[in-house]
Amino acid sequence: MRKMADHFAVFVLGLLAVFAVSLFTLYSYSNIRKQHVIVTVATLIAWYSSFIIVFILPLDISATKYKQCQKDHNCSLENSNNIHETDPHHGFLANMTTVSSPSSCPCVEPWSWVPQTVLSVFWKIVYWGAQVLTWLVLPIMNSYASAGEFTVIGKLKSAIIANLIYYATYVVIFCICLIYLATQPYVTIDLENLKVIGITASNTWGLFLLVLLYGYGLVDIPRSIWQSSHTYMLQQTYFKVAKVTMEYSEAQEKYDDTLEDVRRSVEVIKYNHPFRKYVDTILSKCPRISGDHCEGMMIMWTTMNKTVAFPQRNHSSRCI
Repeated sequence: MRKMADHFAVFVLGLLAVFAVSLFTLYSYSNIRKQHVIVTVATLIAWYSSFIIVFILPLDISATKYKQCQKDHNCSLENSNNIHETDPHHGFLANMTTVSSPSSCPCVEPWSWVPQTVLSVFWKIVYWGAQVLTWLVLPIMNSYASAGEFTVIGKLKSAIIANLIYYATYVVIFCICLIYLATQPYVTIDLENLKVIGITASNTWGLFLLVLLYGYGLVDIPRSIWQSSHTYMLQQTYFKVAKVTMEYSEAQEKYDDTLEDVRRSVEVIKYNHPFRKYVDTILSKCPRISGDHCEGMMIMWTTMNKTVAFPQRNHSSRCI
């Protein structure tokens, strides 16, 4: 019993270590103090369910290999670990008999050994918890956060409607699997088979998304890395500079044309003209240009109590 307690202590410590890693990762990549508690809990459970597979899978493999070794060498797994079973005829606990003594069994019990019943229950909890998060909680929360309604009911309705296509695809796959099994002889459609069909449909949809996203990522990620190289970025910058230079030349020509139009308006509309105030407003919006910046491009025009410097149209020199 002490040895069994040691095994469970290792198992519990592993679960706590995975939880600590999940919590640290969540703390590093999010703002726990500002985000909603529901978001924090859902994300922590989702990451914990994913990280814990990395910890549980080696335990399951070692336990299965140990059990298979005992089966091959005709050893008793139950007796070597002091597991008891109730005798239905006598109503008391009786030890399981062994075909070969534990001392002659060549199988070495792994230090992380956990009974298959514990792992089976644990796998079911992880699997169905991940199913609920993947198909219900996380998609609804994602759509709820991006919904534009102002009430909780309105946001929930919008989130459900936004996920109808997501659920409809799963229903289509489920119906295809159901029709296929219904057409097969010697197959009865019962609750257990419906559960298997649901698992098959979800796995099929998940693999489809996995292949689709991997197919995109295997092309896009190396391409983005290649495009971020210094040589490629330098060539892209040269191309952008040439394009910007052309746009700058066109904008400068439009600028000179506009200044020429304003200059002509100043010459035509004198200070006593009714529209003179509008011309003054236009002139106040024009940039101030000094003789140092635009040598040879200035004309002077005088209004009542102020002198305004105005550039002439001259493509031989540009303002800095």
